[in-house]
Amino acid sequence: MAENQLRYLPATLDDAPKISEILNENISVGMVTLWERTFSVDEIEAILQAFNHREKAYMLSYGNEILGWGWIRKYHEKEGYAYTCETSVFLRREYVNRGFGSPFKKFILEECKRLGYHHVHAKIIATNEISIAYNLKLGYTIVGTQNEVGFKDGRWVDVVIMQKLL
Repeated sequence: MAENQLRYLPATLDDAPKISEILNENISVGMVTLWERTFSVDEIEAILQAFNHREKAYMLSYGNEILGWGWIRKYHEKEGYAYTCETSVFLRREYVNRGFGSPFKKFILEECKRLGYHHVHAKIIATNEISIAYNLKLGYTIVGTQNEVGFKDGRWVDVVIMQKLL
């Protein structure tokens, strides 16, 4: 993979079908996200339209192929959390562990800095060791585990809380 051929593009409403497709693929594989139901294109469009000026979504492409998408979202409604955000990256499953996610997440972290965020937060299902290792490699630290905070596929799920100071 030639990293210089990766492109990071701001997502538009026209990208909603691809975002929906990739998100739904990740939901269907199991313990990647606590979302259980799939999202329609209209629902993705509504999410994108509700973003504020410091919330962004991006598409990852390589050549003519869309490999994934990611977003930067506010952490909480309370004003005191104005400098804290949450990021997520979702790749098509065939591109996981192939070197595409790390440069994309680095780009998103740079965008977080540009948008004035100081603290980046991630919540990861505790059994998702690939995602935890990926975030550790990018400078996140584990700050704790919430036991049985989620419920998916008929069972309680622990979630690892990670953070990175920018």
